[in-house]
Amino acid sequence: MKKCIFYFIFIFISCHVFAQEHGFGYGTILGIGQNTIKCDGLNGATPKVGFTAGMATSYKFNKMFGLSLDITGVTKGVKAKGSEVTFPSQTHNYQENYTFIDLDIPVMAKLYLGSDRINLNAMGGVGMNFNLVAISSRTYDESDYNSDNGYSGKQLQDINPTNLSYTAGVGITAKSAENYYFIHLRLTGPLSELGKINGNTAFHSNFNITFGYLFY
Repeated sequence: MKKCIFYFIFIFISCHVFAQEHGFGYGTILGIGQNTIKCDGLNGATPKVGFTAGMATSYKFNKMFGLSLDITGVTKGVKAKGSEVTFPSQTHNYQENYTFIDLDIPVMAKLYLGSDRINLNAMGGVGMNFNLVAISSRTYDESDYNSDNGYSGKQLQDINPTNLSYTAGVGITAKSAENYYFIHLRLTGPLSELGKINGNTAFHSNFNITFGYLFY
Protein backbone atom coordinates (compact mmCIF):
# COMPACT_ATOMS: atom_id res chain seq x y z
CA MET A 1 0.00 0.00 0.00
CA LYS A 2 2.85 2.44 0.80
CA LYS A 3 4.34 1.81 -2.64
CA CYS A 4 0.98 2.62 -4.24
CA ILE A 5 0.73 5.88 -2.27
CA PHE A 6 4.24 7.00 -3.25
CA TYR A 7 3.57 6.10 -6.86
CA PHE A 8 0.42 8.20 -7.08
CA ILE A 9 2.14 11.10 -5.28
CA PHE A 10 4.71 10.95 -8.07
CA ILE A 11 1.92 11.08 -10.67
CA PHE A 12 0.28 14.02 -8.85
CA ILE A 13 3.54 15.98 -8.83
CA SER A 14 4.05 15.20 -12.51
CA CYS A 15 0.57 16.45 -13.38
CA HIS A 16 1.21 19.59 -11.33
CA VAL A 17 4.28 20.23 -13.45
CA PHE A 18 2.17 19.72 -16.57
CA ALA A 19 -0.17 22.49 -15.45
CA GLN A 20 2.67 24.99 -15.28
CA GLU A 21 4.15 24.38 -18.72
CA HIS A 22 3.15 23.76 -22.34
CA GLY A 23 3.78 20.82 -24.65
CA PHE A 24 1.24 18.21 -23.54
CA GLY A 25 0.40 15.46 -26.04
CA TYR A 26 -1.96 12.50 -26.07
CA GLY A 27 -2.68 9.61 -28.39
CA THR A 28 -2.76 5.85 -28.84
CA ILE A 29 -0.20 3.17 -28.07
CA LEU A 30 -0.17 -0.44 -29.31
CA GLY A 31 2.39 -3.16 -28.78
CA ILE A 32 3.40 -6.77 -29.14
CA GLY A 33 6.07 -8.63 -27.21
CA GLN A 34 7.31 -11.65 -25.31
CA ASN A 35 6.29 -12.24 -21.70
CA THR A 36 8.08 -14.37 -19.14
CA ILE A 37 7.39 -15.35 -15.53
CA LYS A 38 10.25 -16.39 -13.26
CA CYS A 39 9.04 -18.89 -10.67
CA ASP A 40 10.51 -22.06 -9.16
CA GLY A 41 7.03 -23.61 -9.27
CA LEU A 42 6.93 -23.56 -13.07
CA ASN A 43 8.82 -26.37 -14.78
CA GLY A 44 9.96 -25.88 -18.36
CA ALA A 45 8.14 -22.56 -18.66
CA THR A 46 8.13 -20.96 -22.12
CA PRO A 47 7.19 -17.33 -22.88
CA LYS A 48 3.91 -16.31 -24.51
CA VAL A 49 3.20 -13.51 -26.94
CA GLY A 50 1.58 -10.55 -25.21
CA PHE A 51 -0.31 -7.55 -26.55
CA THR A 52 -0.56 -3.94 -25.37
CA ALA A 53 -3.22 -1.34 -26.17
CA GLY A 54 -4.19 1.92 -24.56
CA MET A 55 -3.66 5.65 -24.21
CA ALA A 56 -0.29 7.40 -24.37
CA THR A 57 0.38 10.85 -22.91
CA SER A 58 3.56 12.89 -23.06
CA TYR A 59 4.85 16.26 -21.95
CA LYS A 60 7.95 17.91 -23.46
CA PHE A 61 9.67 20.43 -21.23
CA ASN A 62 11.97 21.38 -24.11
CA LYS A 63 13.51 19.81 -27.22
CA MET A 64 15.57 17.34 -25.19
CA PHE A 65 13.57 16.34 -22.11
CA GLY A 66 10.07 15.09 -21.46
CA LEU A 67 7.85 12.92 -19.29
CA SER A 68 5.32 10.28 -20.36
CA LEU A 69 2.45 8.48 -18.68
CA ASP A 70 0.71 5.56 -20.42
CA ILE A 71 -2.49 3.79 -19.41
CA THR A 72 -2.54 0.39 -21.10
CA GLY A 73 -4.20 -2.99 -21.00
CA VAL A 74 -1.60 -5.75 -21.30
CA THR A 75 -1.92 -9.51 -21.79
CA LYS A 76 0.78 -11.59 -20.10
CA GLY A 77 1.53 -15.23 -19.34
CA VAL A 78 3.58 -18.37 -19.89
CA LYS A 79 3.17 -22.03 -20.76
CA ALA A 80 4.63 -24.72 -18.51
CA LYS A 81 4.91 -28.51 -18.53
CA GLY A 82 4.52 -30.81 -15.56
CA SER A 83 3.49 -34.24 -14.37
CA GLU A 84 1.63 -35.86 -11.50
CA VAL A 85 1.77 -39.40 -10.15
CA THR A 86 -1.37 -41.33 -9.22
CA PHE A 87 -1.84 -44.67 -7.49
CA PRO A 88 -0.25 -47.14 -7.91
CA SER A 89 2.58 -45.38 -9.80
CA GLN A 90 1.17 -43.97 -12.99
CA THR A 91 2.56 -40.69 -14.32
CA HIS A 92 0.33 -38.20 -16.12
CA ASN A 93 2.04 -35.44 -18.10
CA TYR A 94 0.31 -32.14 -18.72
CA GLN A 95 0.74 -28.66 -20.15
CA GLU A 96 -0.40 -25.65 -18.14
CA ASN A 97 -1.30 -22.29 -19.64
CA TYR A 98 -1.16 -19.17 -17.43
CA THR A 99 -2.94 -16.02 -18.60
CA PHE A 100 -2.89 -12.56 -17.00
CA ILE A 101 -4.52 -9.30 -18.03
CA ASP A 102 -3.20 -6.20 -16.28
CA LEU A 103 -3.80 -2.47 -16.36
CA ASP A 104 -0.27 -1.03 -16.54
CA ILE A 105 0.52 2.63 -15.83
CA PRO A 106 4.21 3.39 -16.48
CA VAL A 107 5.63 6.87 -15.85
CA MET A 108 8.92 7.53 -17.65
CA ALA A 109 11.43 10.31 -18.14
CA LYS A 110 12.40 10.76 -21.80
CA LEU A 111 15.48 12.07 -23.58
CA TYR A 112 15.16 13.29 -27.19
CA LEU A 113 18.21 13.55 -29.46
CA GLY A 114 17.88 14.93 -32.97
CA SER A 115 15.83 17.43 -34.90
CA ASP A 116 12.22 18.43 -34.40
CA ARG A 117 11.22 16.33 -37.42
CA ILE A 118 12.86 13.07 -36.33
CA ASN A 119 14.76 12.14 -33.19
CA LEU A 120 16.06 9.26 -31.15
CA ASN A 121 14.50 8.56 -27.75
CA ALA A 122 15.84 7.03 -24.54
CA MET A 123 13.44 6.44 -21.65
CA GLY A 124 13.21 4.97 -18.20
CA GLY A 125 10.90 4.96 -15.21
CA VAL A 126 8.58 2.99 -12.94
CA GLY A 127 5.09 1.60 -13.32
CA MET A 128 2.14 0.48 -11.23
CA ASN A 129 0.39 -2.63 -12.55
CA PHE A 130 -3.15 -3.63 -11.54
CA ASN A 131 -4.10 -7.26 -12.08
CA LEU A 132 -7.53 -7.72 -13.68
CA VAL A 133 -7.45 -11.39 -14.72
CA ALA A 134 -5.26 -14.29 -13.48
CA ILE A 135 -6.30 -17.75 -14.69
CA SER A 136 -4.75 -21.08 -15.60
CA SER A 137 -5.72 -24.02 -17.80
CA ARG A 138 -4.34 -27.56 -17.63
CA THR A 139 -4.43 -30.15 -20.41
CA TYR A 140 -3.23 -33.72 -19.85
CA ASP A 141 -1.64 -35.78 -22.61
CA GLU A 142 -4.10 -38.66 -22.07
CA SER A 143 -7.52 -37.70 -23.37
CA ASP A 144 -9.48 -39.93 -20.95
CA TYR A 145 -7.60 -38.66 -17.91
CA ASN A 146 -7.87 -35.10 -19.20
CA SER A 147 -11.65 -35.41 -19.50
CA ASP A 148 -11.89 -36.07 -15.75
CA ASN A 149 -9.02 -33.95 -14.42
CA GLY A 150 -8.21 -31.21 -16.92
CA TYR A 151 -9.56 -27.70 -16.46
CA SER A 152 -9.65 -24.25 -18.05
CA GLY A 153 -10.18 -20.74 -16.71
CA LYS A 154 -9.24 -21.63 -13.13
CA GLN A 155 -8.77 -18.51 -11.00
CA LEU A 156 -5.30 -18.13 -9.44
CA GLN A 157 -5.77 -17.31 -5.77
CA ASP A 158 -2.35 -16.00 -4.68
CA ILE A 159 -1.77 -13.19 -7.19
CA ASN A 160 -1.23 -9.70 -5.80
CA PRO A 161 -3.79 -7.08 -6.90
CA THR A 162 -0.95 -4.64 -7.66
CA ASN A 163 2.78 -4.82 -8.32
CA LEU A 164 5.56 -2.42 -9.25
CA SER A 165 7.87 -2.61 -12.26
CA TYR A 166 10.60 -0.66 -14.01
CA THR A 167 10.69 0.11 -17.73
CA ALA A 168 13.63 1.15 -19.90
CA GLY A 169 13.75 1.58 -23.63
CA VAL A 170 14.90 3.29 -26.81
CA GLY A 171 13.00 4.43 -29.86
CA ILE A 172 12.42 6.86 -32.70
CA THR A 173 9.87 9.67 -32.99
CA ALA A 174 8.97 11.29 -36.32
CA LYS A 175 6.81 14.37 -36.87
CA SER A 176 4.12 14.63 -39.54
CA ALA A 177 1.94 17.61 -40.42
CA GLU A 178 -0.44 17.12 -37.47
CA ASN A 179 1.05 14.64 -35.03
CA TYR A 180 4.07 12.59 -33.95
CA TYR A 181 4.55 8.87 -34.68
CA PHE A 182 6.78 6.72 -32.50
CA ILE A 183 8.17 3.21 -32.26
CA HIS A 184 9.86 1.99 -29.08
CA LEU A 185 11.67 -1.08 -27.82
CA ARG A 186 10.83 -1.49 -24.14
CA LEU A 187 12.13 -3.85 -21.45
CA THR A 188 9.98 -4.17 -18.32
CA GLY A 189 11.16 -5.96 -15.19
CA PRO A 190 9.91 -6.51 -11.62
CA LEU A 191 10.33 -4.21 -8.64
CA SER A 192 7.93 -6.31 -6.55
CA GLU A 193 6.55 -9.82 -6.80
CA LEU A 194 3.62 -10.82 -8.98
CA GLY A 195 2.37 -13.18 -6.28
CA LYS A 196 2.71 -16.92 -5.79
CA ILE A 197 2.23 -19.74 -8.30
CA ASN A 198 2.17 -23.31 -6.96
CA GLY A 199 3.34 -21.93 -3.62
CA ASN A 200 6.42 -20.22 -5.07
CA THR A 201 7.10 -16.50 -5.48
CA ALA A 202 6.68 -15.32 -9.06
CA PHE A 203 8.07 -12.30 -10.93
CA HIS A 204 6.97 -10.97 -14.30
CA SER A 205 9.01 -9.36 -17.08
CA ASN A 206 8.51 -8.64 -20.77
CA PHE A 207 10.10 -7.20 -23.89
CA ASN A 208 7.79 -5.21 -26.16
CA ILE A 209 7.79 -3.38 -29.45
CA THR A 210 5.36 -0.48 -29.05
CA PHE A 211 4.18 2.03 -31.61
CA GLY A 212 1.60 4.78 -31.83
CA TYR A 213 1.02 8.48 -32.32
CA LEU A 214 0.63 11.65 -30.26
CA PHE A 215 -1.27 14.89 -30.88
CA TYR A 216 0.30 18.05 -29.43
